Amino acid sequence: MDRRPDIDIDALTRALDVHSLRILVAIDQTGSISAAARSLGYSQPTITQHVQRLEARLGAALVVRTAR
Repeated sequence: MDRRPDIDIDALTRALDVHSLRILVAIDQTGSISAAARSLGYSQPTITQHVQRLEARLGAALVVRTAR
C-alpha cells in the first residue's frame, strides 16, 4: 500500500477523537452544522467552534461552508 510521506498518522489519530468523528458524521447526515447541533443537543456556535478548532489542528477544511 502506498503511503503519502506528508501524512502524519499519529497526529491525525490524536486530532480525531470519537467526539469529533460523531460531530462530523452528524454534519454529513443532517446536511448542516445547525441541524447537526440540534440532533446532538448542542448550540450551533459550539459545533462551529469545535469544527474550526479541529480544522486548525489538521490543517485542512473538513466542512464545505456555503451561504444560505
